[in-house]
Amino acid sequence: ESKQACNLLEWPTPEFWRYPDGRLLEFREELIKKITQWINENQLECLFIPSIWEMHRDHRVCAESALSAAKHATSLKEIWQYEIGRPLEKANRLVDISESFELKQQAMQSYKSQLALQNYFTQITALNIYRTYTLPKSCNAAEAFYVLNADEISKFLGQYQPQALTKKVFNSPDSKSKTPILKRLFQRLKQSLTF
Repeated sequence: ESKQACNLLEWPTPEFWRYPDGRLLEFREELIKKITQWINENQLECLFIPSIWEMHRDHRVCAESALSAAKHATSLKEIWQYEIGRPLEKANRLVDISESFELKQQAMQSYKSQLALQNYFTQITALNIYRTYTLPKSCNAAEAFYVLNADEISKFLGQYQPQALTKKVFNSPDSKSKTPILKRLFQRLKQSLTF
């Protein structure tokens, strides 16, 4: 599905590192080394990563690992954090994607297995439209990013401490529960309102 989407977008074929789904935290140190090596081998100046505010644990660990790796990359100038399953807590860059929005929507349709689980297509489309709120009326869709210069990474990690929050998420009793999170929240709310 990823290869199909990248082909449609005329992007390079993605690399797959084959870490087990939902268990990326177990491989964090190895992942940091691998990302650092990959950045340095390719002499990347710009890196796009999921944001540290993502809901999905693997997305968070990927972001944290990439930021840690970026501290050791000599060529890197900017890190762009993007939103997937949760709007950015902070956005400092909005990019008008009106001209490529239809192509992005076609690429999203490539992810049939994911779309079978959740209505991601509608949710991401809605987010891209919402992001136009502060832009000119001619803008039909936008992407939001939180962009860091390479020299801001350490301060950012110290301020937000994403690793501590991810450890809490991974170790919380709720993370092992099979009950959907909204149902658990409503159960707790009901208990707190019982007199």
